[in-house]
Amino acid sequence: MLEKKITEQSEWCEPFTFIQAADTQIGFSDDINWGGKGTGNWEIDAAHCWKLVENINKIKPTPKFLIICGDIVHAMPKGLIKYSDGGLLSSSKYSNYNSWKSQNKTFKNIIDNIKIPILYVCGNHDIGDRPTPISISFYESLYGQHFYAKWLFGIRIIVINSQLFNDSSDAQELQDKQEEWLIKELSMIKYKKPKHAIIFQHQPWFINNEDEDTGYYNIRKEIRKIWLPRFKESGIKKIFCGHYHRNSTVLTNDKKLEIITTSAVGKQLSQNEVNYNKSFEKDISDINPGMRVIRINDNINHNYYTFV
Repeated sequence: MLEKKITEQSEWCEPFTFIQAADTQIGFSDDINWGGKGTGNWEIDAAHCWKLVENINKIKPTPKFLIICGDIVHAMPKGLIKYSDGGLLSSSKYSNYNSWKSQNKTFKNIIDNIKIPILYVCGNHDIGDRPTPISISFYESLYGQHFYAKWLFGIRIIVINSQLFNDSSDAQELQDKQEEWLIKELSMIKYKKPKHAIIFQHQPWFINNEDEDTGYYNIRKEIRKIWLPRFKESGIKKIFCGHYHRNSTVLTNDKKLEIITTSAVGKQLSQNEVNYNKSFEKDISDINPGMRVIRINDNINHNYYTFV
C-alpha cells in the first residue's frame, strides 16, 4: 500500500488545503482504440504523472494530502467475468495482467516521489466496469480498502466504490456491505454535524443535471434517485469525482449538493469523444492535464489548475 502516514484527527483546528486528482491512467495514451500506437510504452502518461508530482511538491504552504479519484492505470486486473462467459466487453478488451503489473509499477515508481500523504479511490479501470471480489482484491493488494472513511484535520472524508453502485451484478455481497456501511456513515454525519463531510468517488452521479439519462460517464438514473436525497439529508454538500476526462461542476436541482468532476492527470478527451465515447483522432481537447486544489475553511472552495 502506497499511503504515507497520516494521523486521523476529528477536531477542527484551522483552514487547510489539499489536492484532488483523477485518471493518471498509465497506458491510456498508448491504446490503439484511442489514437495510440499500441507499443506497450507508457512514456506519455508517465510524463503527465511526473507533472503531478512536480507541481504538488512546489506548492507552498504544503497541502495536507493528495487524493486520487480512480483509474490509476488503464489495464484492468484479473478476475473479471470474460465476455464469452457473459461478462462485459470491456473485461476482454482491457483485462491484461502483464500490462496491469507494468503500469502499476510505473505509477508507483513515480507517485512515491510525492512528499505528502496519498489517499486512493478505485475507478472502473482499477477494478472493472462490473467488478468481482477477485478484481477488487487485486486493487486492495496495492492501494488498500475499496471504500472507507477517515477523520482528517477536522473533516470527514468518505471514499466510496462507485463502480459497485453502478453495477454490482458480480459482487452483490460486497455492495450490500458498502451500502450498509454508508447508511451508518451518513447517519453518523447527520448526528455529529462535522465542520465538513466530503464524498470522493470515481464515476460521477451526473455530469450536466441530475435528471439526465443513464450513460457511460454517469451512475444509473434509478440508483441516483435513491442516493442523492440520502446524501443531502445527511448534510453532504460536495462530492468530488473523476472518470470524465473533462471538468464539470454542477448542482442538484435544489442547489443543495454540488458534484465536482475533475479532469485527468493524463489523457484528455474532447467534447465529441465523451459525447460518443470513442476516439476522434483529429479532435484536440480544450482541457489540459491538471489537478484540483481544494481549500477548506468555513466553506469548501476549489479550482482546477493545469500543470506548469
